[in-house]
Amino acid sequence: MKKLLAALFLFTTMNLSAQYLVSCNYVSSTPAVILNVLTDLTLEYNVETYKMIYNTVDVNGQPIIASGAFIIPSTNNCDEFPIAVYSHGTSLKKTDVPSSVTQETLIGQAFSGGGYFACMPDYIGIGESPGLHPYIHAESEATSAIDMVRAAREFISDSLGMIDNGEVFLTG
Repeated sequence: MKKLLAALFLFTTMNLSAQYLVSCNYVSSTPAVILNVLTDLTLEYNVETYKMIYNTVDVNGQPIIASGAFIIPSTNNCDEFPIAVYSHGTSLKKTDVPSSVTQETLIGQAFSGGGYFACMPDYIGIGESPGLHPYIHAESEATSAIDMVRAAREFISDSLGMIDNGEVFLTG
């Protein structure tokens, strides 16, 4: 009985954190000078675009994977940036999403070129996520964004050796 209580105590006091990140694969780099021409802005950083796959839940609260574009400023001068989340509008095709590097991905690249880690969730049911997308379902779109930020934070600290500064900005 003492062993069972000790095991239960250890289990309940351990810092158990869910793993959200499944994978994050490099897609491309874009120099700031190109972003400046494409956006007519003055952006400081070159950017690297990744396709992120992460764990989230569907409309019934069941585990599912989702994908999104994750874009980072490329610099040796700073390792701490805020996070910007861009929630895209309606996509009629499963592949017409930020992680497929569409024209809309440029929005996240512009944020990143300005000094943000940019998260652009595809949402459940589109991109790499199985099934159908539940259009106009605010909760699943919010959950997709929140869980992508969690996965991004794992990638930022574990793979990039950087940190976010704790600020999260939402747009879309």
